[in-house]
Amino acid sequence: MKNLRLVESASELSSVRIKPNLPALGPRYGKALPLIRQALAALDVDATVANLKTDGRVSLVLSDGSRVELSEADLLIESTDMPGYRVERAGERAVALATEVDGALREEGLVREIVHAVQLSRKNADLRIEDTISLRLALPDELRELAERFAAFIRSETLASELSLDGGTGDYMETARIDGFEVGIGVSRTGTIFSETYG
Repeated sequence: MKNLRLVESASELSSVRIKPNLPALGPRYGKALPLIRQALAALDVDATVANLKTDGRVSLVLSDGSRVELSEADLLIESTDMPGYRVERAGERAVALATEVDGALREEGLVREIVHAVQLSRKNADLRIEDTISLRLALPDELRELAERFAAFIRSETLASELSLDGGTGDYMETARIDGFEVGIGVSRTGTIFSETYG
C-alpha cells in the first residue's frame, strides 16, 4: 500500500441511492409510489441506511401528509463506487482501493518483478539469504532504462555488490518473463553481507 487516507463519511467513497422495491411496495401502496419515491429522494442517505441497520425500519412522511413505515426488504440500496475505486462496506465501515495504475506505479511494479525474478534465481542457485552476488541482467530496451533508474534499489534488494545491465554470464543462469519480455539473469556469489558493501 502506497497511501492511506481516512475520510469522515463513506459517502466520500461512493454514492448511495435508496429506491423503492417495486415488487414489494407496488401491491401495497400502488398510486402512492411516486410520493414514496419523492420522500426517499429527500432523505439523508447515510442516516437512513444507519437507521435501517439498527432498527430495520424507516418512517416516511409523504407530501400528502400520510405516514408510511418501510422495512429493509421494502427498499433497494444501491451503491456506486467513485470512478477509479473499488469500495467494500461492512456495517458502518468502508474501504476504497484505487484500481487505476498510473505510470509511476506501473514502473515500480515492473522493478519489483525484476527483483522478484532475481530473488527466485538466488533461491534456485542455492544461495543463502546473507550471500552477496554479482548480478548480470540481459534486458530489453523497455526494461533496461527502468533498471538503470532503479539500479540502487535493485542492488539493495538483491544484495548485489555488482550489477551489470549488459548481460553476460554467471555461475547460475536462467531466464524469466517480465511483462511479456524475456529477461536473462546471471548470478555469482561474491561474499556475504558481513564481508561486503552492497546497494
